[in-house]
Amino acid sequence: MPMSNHPTSKEPTAVPVTLSALGISGLVISFLLVVTLMVVLNRPSSVDDALAEKRHKTLSEVQSWHEEILTTYGWVDRSAGVVRVPIERAMELTVEKLSDHQPSMAVEGQ
Repeated sequence: MPMSNHPTSKEPTAVPVTLSALGISGLVISFLLVVTLMVVLNRPSSVDDALAEKRHKTLSEVQSWHEEILTTYGWVDRSAGVVRVPIERAMELTVEKLSDHQPSMAVEGQ
């Protein structure tokens, strides 16, 4: 029987293992590079003091407007006779209205 020059064992040779390790390392490095670029390129620009002050002023104006709407009487639609009532008074009226209403018993089958 002739002997062949090919190894008969199933052990991996050094070349494919080295190439696999290099390939996996290359993929990991590529992934990290892409993630780093995404973070750097998508970072929001810094807000300067003037813009921050303008935003705080706008927020204060909106909050004071909401406070006024929630705590004062006013017309919503004068021609339709719709008025705005302060939230505290609206809650009092709702409680009064619900306390005047006598609940009816639920009847099965209806």
